[in-house]
Amino acid sequence: DGQPVPVRATIEVNFRLPTRAKFLRRQFDYQTYNTALTNVVSPDPATVRQGLESIHALVNVNFPPAQYSEGIWRITGHKLPQDIPAGLKLLLAAVEQNFPAAVGQAGIYHYEGRHLPLDKEKGLRMLKSAAAQRNALAQLYLGELETEPAAGAYYYRLCALQNMAACQSRLAEFYLKQPREKLPEAIAWLRRAAAQNYKPAQALLAKHEPTLTPEELARAAAFK
Repeated sequence: DGQPVPVRATIEVNFRLPTRAKFLRRQFDYQTYNTALTNVVSPDPATVRQGLESIHALVNVNFPPAQYSEGIWRITGHKLPQDIPAGLKLLLAAVEQNFPAAVGQAGIYHYEGRHLPLDKEKGLRMLKSAAAQRNALAQLYLGELETEPAAGAYYYRLCALQNMAACQSRLAEFYLKQPREKLPEAIAWLRRAAAQNYKPAQALLAKHEPTLTPEELARAAAFK
């Protein structure tokens, strides 16, 4: 009669354990990928080239982080010649493997109707999926979309805990609008963001930190 009642159910879950060889190969791919990302920001052109070649080699073995990175570089024309169709193909290949950063970025493109067809509902679903998988960019974007400050602060806290300076600063801004008792926590987050040379946080810190009492400063230090 439309009323919830307790039930018992049997749910079948199918899964496959990876072989040790496959596991070790994936670990090696991640090590190679992390080294390549370090190389592509080197001031030495030869080292940058070596890093890009390593990323492309990982693309050829269907490694989703590499597909995402090279895809974004080709879409934006950063580090590689701009080729938007080729970049989108790589990005969507990483989405197919549910790589969180790729899912979040594709969600942004769908939500904005940029590079991918405009579909705000699909974009939000993808962004929330990426945010649930701890993608900081998706969390920041969802925080910006929220019209309810407390809901936005929820997403800012998620990415602030991953040490993303923009999220730390925005979370602090939310606390600065709360009762005075929240001021020490706001200062603690601003200190974290300012330590990463995030200028909006540095400006807010310079404005609000001098207003704290010694007791509040001690509480801010404890929060940090």
